[in-house]
Amino acid sequence: MRTVSGYDTYFDIVPKMGEYMKSVGAVCRVPEYCFTIYHDGEYKEHDIDVEICEAVVAPCPDSDHVKFKTVPGYPRQSASRMLVDLLYHR
Repeated sequence: MRTVSGYDTYFDIVPKMGEYMKSVGAVCRVPEYCFTIYHDGEYKEHDIDVEICEAVVAPCPDSDHVKFKTVPGYPRQSASRMLVDLLYHR
């Protein structure tokens, strides 16, 4: 988890995250799949507690910059149902 100052910081974080993941040998899943997990429980414009996630073929060792973890799959549910589950059934 990481607190970011605002949504505009994604334009700085995401490209650097991708470059770093590539440098440690992470292979992104094809088709590429990225998503965010918000931990604040409500919409915020600033100081947002968020995880920015990218699906990979296999995890790599964690570092100070990137953590690899497995999140629950939702093979037969829609993305909106998955979002409801993540937001309200933690």
